[in-house]
Amino acid sequence: GGQAPSIDDILVAMGGRRPPAEPPADETPAAPPAAAPAPPAAVLPPLDEAHRVAGVSGVDYRPRSLWLKLGAPQARALATDCAHVFGAQEGSNWLGATATPRCALECLARAVFERHTAGATFDASRSGAEWWAQVRGGDGARAEGIEFHWDVDEHQCDRARGVHVHPHLSTVTYLSAH
Repeated sequence: GGQAPSIDDILVAMGGRRPPAEPPADETPAAPPAAAPAPPAAVLPPLDEAHRVAGVSGVDYRPRSLWLKLGAPQARALATDCAHVFGAQEGSNWLGATATPRCALECLARAVFERHTAGATFDASRSGAEWWAQVRGGDGARAEGIEFHWDVDEHQCDRARGVHVHPHLSTVTYLSAH
């Protein structure tokens, strides 16, 4: 078997666009690498008392649920995107607050982000929506469940040796044929 497709390949297959290519590497042979210096200590952003990034205001933290009625074309696009992404994803995906969505799932993530940040003050260069897809058969089997967890910036947690930086908001969106 060949190599699994990347998330960018999947997004292109769904009609999205590929991110700009990285500039070509220098063609001159590189000198042998020197011993790598010790990684610098993690620099955490300023945190508030809830271990979220400080400096955000105007966010409504009350729990709530909403129903979204999709038309058949939107539902099909999301179901197709979910199947493509779920089949090949390795981890989660990120849509920056100012990035252009590349597929139906990112359009939904953008709409959810904008709904919850309307009227809020935040740093758009460090904000956005983390998203991923799960596709389940719907038979209620325990093996299909998602284990108990909490949302945390895993990259920061690894770099800062266990410091949990939590998102300001976490949402879960369930899509169903009903």
